[in-house]
Amino acid sequence: MRRTLKLCDHENLSTPPPLNVSVEDLPLYTRHQSRPLENVFLQELDDVFALGCGLLADSGGQLLPQSLNPSTTKFPNASLARRTRLDVGLTRLVTPRIPEALWITDRSCGNYYHWLLEALLRLFLARRAGITAPLLLPNIVNKRPFALRSLEAMGETNPIITGRRVGRRVERFLVPEHPSQREHKTLTYSREALSMFAGSIRKRLAVDAAPRQKIYASRPPGLRRIIVDEAPIIEYMRQCGYRIVRMEDFDFAGQVELLAGASHFVTLHGAALSNMIFMPPGGRVMEIAHRSLIFHDFWKLAHAMSLDYYVCLGMPASDGTGADPHFGNVKLDLKVLRSAVAEFEKD
Repeated sequence: MRRTLKLCDHENLSTPPPLNVSVEDLPLYTRHQSRPLENVFLQELDDVFALGCGLLADSGGQLLPQSLNPSTTKFPNASLARRTRLDVGLTRLVTPRIPEALWITDRSCGNYYHWLLEALLRLFLARRAGITAPLLLPNIVNKRPFALRSLEAMGETNPIITGRRVGRRVERFLVPEHPSQREHKTLTYSREALSMFAGSIRKRLAVDAAPRQKIYASRPPGLRRIIVDEAPIIEYMRQCGYRIVRMEDFDFAGQVELLAGASHFVTLHGAALSNMIFMPPGGRVMEIAHRSLIFHDFWKLAHAMSLDYYVCLGMPASDGTGADPHFGNVKLDLKVLRSAVAEFEKD
């Protein structure tokens, strides 16, 4: 592996705590305030197997770390290594070589957050740097309509997509780094890169960033991690002048347009918060969570996008779903929400 072209410059970032955080909850954030963003480079590898399942292997069939996001999957991984060897065998037998390709994904790319803020950002950085190699993607993108729609919004209309089991063998394999594959296990956001990335998508979609409405996004029943007994919450937010939406009702372009017109955005912790990058600078974001569901990605993202960040902390729901905070539901007291919204809307 060779690190060649620099794609993104080093930044020293310090994120202020949420604007409404209590003294009691301040330690949840202060120990994570400062984190450097290292220089990000293009990696070049020779003779790589890109497999339909999203894994990468060298010419000997060994799993490559570029397959995985270290914030979600440990490397090395024995079970994934076995699957890699089987799929490499199939690919070696039936697939001709590709001279070169650009690869932007890892095993987390099926999630909208990881797709938008990692995969597409890496694609943007590579194209901005003049990389013209054809885009190669794993077969999983065919099951994610948002992936193909967002690629169209970036002008990528003819990517090469692997088969479900049979991949592609690539002679010159190009992989843009992202910060979570470096020394830090959580993403640190480049203000400059994110701002230009979001602006380029708004421009291609002919969407202006101008605050016109307040948005509350509800997660539909059936998804993991919802607000239980949400009806009074929705009614209160409607009374406060918020438009109630479900992101699943909008395609990618619709979500961009929705958030580009938002002055205030409130929702439960989840991938929908990724869309804050399309909001006008100076907007306000409030993330609903609980103390076991404190992940710092969206707090840092809001700061990188020059947005004011607030938090509203509920409690884990007592419905048996709270063993894993990624999956557990949230119980939010209406009094707590009222207090948070009052702070959120202060001039």
